[in-house]
Amino acid sequence: MTVDVLSATYIATNTVNTAFPNVDSAGRDVSKTAGWKSVDIFVTGAVSGTAWMTATAQVSADGTNWANATYEYWTGSAISTKTQARSLSANGTTYMSVPLAGEYWRVSVQTTGGVTTTVKATLRR
Repeated sequence: MTVDVLSATYIATNTVNTAFPNVDSAGRDVSKTAGWKSVDIFVTGAVSGTAWMTATAQVSADGTNWANATYEYWTGSAISTKTQARSLSANGTTYMSVPLAGEYWRVSVQTTGGVTTTVKATLRR
């Protein structure tokens, strides 16, 4: 199921979090993780000048306390952790696939200048 998580929004040097609850046109709260195993997040940015945009996937057990979604990987000598985030410094679209944890998820978008951002998500069972 693919949904609009953040309609085209101009962000000027700020942080914008996608809505919670995030009710779509069919009346479903798409910020709930129940029944879904993962989410494919597509972030599109129209970047002004030298601006940067970073989109970070976040999860929550209660909808109040949010943590950055992370994944673990082998470095060749140890297990390390990295945040599920993508950045854009030019017009384009970036993508990340995130296993869902907790009860809710959202995307936090941070910019260092003017960026018009759209976030779409495909929830997977």
